Amino acid sequence: MSINLHGMKRTAFTLIELLVVISILGILIGLLLSAVQSVRTAAARSNCQNNLRQMGLALHQFHGRHDRFPPGRNPNKSGQTPFDMLSWQSLILPDIEQESLYRQAEEDCRLYPDKFQVYKSHRGSRATIKLWICPADSRLYSPGADSKGVQAAYSSYLGIIVWRDSSKPDDLPQLGMMVASAGWNVSEIRDGTSNTLFVGERPPPENLLAGWWYPLYRYIPDSYGPFSCMDFGALAISLADPCSFVRSDVYGPGDIRSACDRFRFWSFHPQGANWLLADGSVRFIRYSQSNIIGPMVSIAGGEVIANLE
Repeated sequence: MSINLHGMKRTAFTLIELLVVISILGILIGLLLSAVQSVRTAAARSNCQNNLRQMGLALHQFHGRHDRFPPGRNPNKSGQTPFDMLSWQSLILPDIEQESLYRQAEEDCRLYPDKFQVYKSHRGSRATIKLWICPADSRLYSPGADSKGVQAAYSSYLGIIVWRDSSKPDDLPQLGMMVASAGWNVSEIRDGTSNTLFVGERPPPENLLAGWWYPLYRYIPDSYGPFSCMDFGALAISLADPCSFVRSDVYGPGDIRSACDRFRFWSFHPQGANWLLADGSVRFIRYSQSNIIGPMVSIAGGEVIANLE
């Protein structure tokens, strides 16, 4: 409180004082918003890691029941079964407390045997599973319609397929965890389960033409045929291209608006993405460490892995 020139008490701020107060409040609000955003970012990354840990536990429970990881074909069944028609994420539904949804999927596989029409006939193809969604991608908490008008539920996570050089038939040890016809037994992962990547992050593109979690085959009726937009619930890294392990586009920052970024692993987390390893552990790998992705995708390649920490 101060006295003016006429001896009267002044009860209001001067303009300069008001501007100072507003500036201080602006700085405090900015700091608060930044802190809130940092907390949200850290929470999303932590919850995403928890999703992958639960996924790893489910995959090992599946291994305990079938003596191998998915995808795999059940030797006790034949014809149209979930093992013939559905993705690895569908196969582990009983292991994430989604037994009723899996039973529904079994029934739909019997009733609707066309594996390329799963998106039309199977009720589960539009079921959102919170565990399959990175918290940093709020788009996926409800089914979405892709640019072809197809309604489906999506996942933030993909397994890893390795395309080997077909001219090298003895190159089998360099295959990845997600093989097309039969899953691996843990004893076959000779590089060590703690050195082998199993599942990585890849947000579905803006047009949603990739990232369905439910079917093994994705059919998009266009001129390129049924395989034009499939993921197999997994993303392929090519061993036929010797540069693929060191190219930045195998793993690096991405954009959902980019048509090419659906073919690389990336996430909405700053500076890197979360990965599930074959032993069930989860690791955040920075984009600056992209050189380790190639050696870590093969199950028995014998590569030396540097810069792991």
